[in-house]
Amino acid sequence: MFLYKTVTALQNHLQERRKEGKAIGFVPTLGALHRGHGSLIKASLNKQCYTVVSIYVNPTQFNDVDDLAKYPRPLVRDLQFLFDLGCDVLFLPTDGEVYPDGRKAGPDLDLRHLGTTLEAAFRPGHFEGVLQVVDRLLNIVQPDILFMGEKDLQQLLVIRKLIESKKLSIELEAVPTVREENGLALSSRNERLTAEHRAAASLIYTTLSWVAENFKSDKLEDLKSEAIAHLNQSPFRPEYFEFVRGDNLQILSQKDEYQGVIYAVTAVWCTDIRLIDNMAMPD
Repeated sequence: MFLYKTVTALQNHLQERRKEGKAIGFVPTLGALHRGHGSLIKASLNKQCYTVVSIYVNPTQFNDVDDLAKYPRPLVRDLQFLFDLGCDVLFLPTDGEVYPDGRKAGPDLDLRHLGTTLEAAFRPGHFEGVLQVVDRLLNIVQPDILFMGEKDLQQLLVIRKLIESKKLSIELEAVPTVREENGLALSSRNERLTAEHRAAASLIYTTLSWVAENFKSDKLEDLKSEAIAHLNQSPFRPEYFEFVRGDNLQILSQKDEYQGVIYAVTAVWCTDIRLIDNMAMPD
């Protein structure tokens, strides 16, 4: 596995791989890698891509300074994780490499509904930061395929809009959510949960599963009320629970408002740790 810390060195290396006819697969991360990241890397390797992973804790996408400070950074463990998976390249840039001209505004992109609902509403400035860093990383790596997880559904749709609006010749592949044995969606933030809270956080998955099981028979408003009541158990506090269109996350009040895939999406606080999850509802 190659490790590069500068844009120039990385680009020179990737240029040589392209001359060999290799497609570049890219997995951008904030580090604190887990099996969820591993599924993205494996998806890239399974497509025979020359696989690049970046680790960069981007300050501009954190709307909470404390959250940024507490974000785990187990670099030695991450290096071993990537090596064991067979990752080809790790890009480990500094702020100066990612933002050589300072942290200027990201791409001027009208996110429409995606920029005002759910995560955008509760984490102001978050997606502006995500767009800023992903736009920059895509420009640096210039991948053929970008791999992202379905757990961060809104982020996935935001980046798809970025790629479409800039007419980038990049394929975006969505990889299904990976879960712990109890159903909790894998997240680097799970490391901050106590063992007791981590076990109890299966509540989120069981709630989503119950909603999916009753989706065809019950009204959305009744399902939502039951779900919120189910999630509102100490130490958990639901921030939102909604049913949304799968294409733009517009909140739905009735099933017949949209004929495509409907998702249940939620954000739940466990003490000071925020957990998100989603699940596609049955047809």
